This record gives sequence, structure tokens and C-alpha cells, in this order.
Amino acid sequence: MDDVNETFLLNLLFTASGAAIVPHQEFFRGKLVLVRPLYYVDKPLIRRYIAARGVRPVRNRCPAERSSTRMQVRRILERLYRAHPRTRTNLFRGIHNLKPEYLPGRADR
Repeated sequence: MDDVNETFLLNLLFTASGAAIVPHQEFFRGKLVLVRPLYYVDKPLIRRYIAARGVRPVRNRCPAERSSTRMQVRRILERLYRAHPRTRTNLFRGIHNLKPEYLPGRADR
């Protein structure tokens, strides 16, 4: 869920597109299928689950991890989530509940 929210905001802010990721995505005319089984699960639940099971997460070794644009958006969202906990699910649900009649259309451009 958190990756969906981050990806949506990254695309909106930096590519001027309202795009996110989907739970089931086909590539190369269906030759490759990407399934995201934790698509609807938020990060706090995943953390509680792995802590309860004694699983140690794998550290991201990407040198740009701490300074990436995604990390900047993640930090903004984390502050927002702490101040207003419902914003995590509201953003996620809102991505799936866009109202085209209230968005500018091609005729408006």
C-alpha cells in the first residue's frame, strides 16, 4: 500500500501523470506477469508481522536509498501519516476512487 501511495505521488509531482502501480501487471504481451501479493497491506502491519515471526528484513544496499526522491516523498508521507493516521488509507483508496467528472478532460486543454 505504501509503495502505491509513494509511486502515485512521485508520478503526479515529477512526471505530471496520475499513475500508480497495480496488483497484477502483464508485460511483453503476457509473457511476464508481475504479481504484488502485499499490494493492499500497509507497512506497519508488515513490520508487526515480521517482528512477531522473528524475521530480519533485508537491508537496502542502494547507495542512493537515503537521498532518493522516493525517500523524500516517503518521509513527507510518514510525517503526514503520524499526524493524521487515516491519510495512509485515504490516499490509497482515493487513487482507486478518482472521479473523472471532476477532473479536467481533453476538451479542457
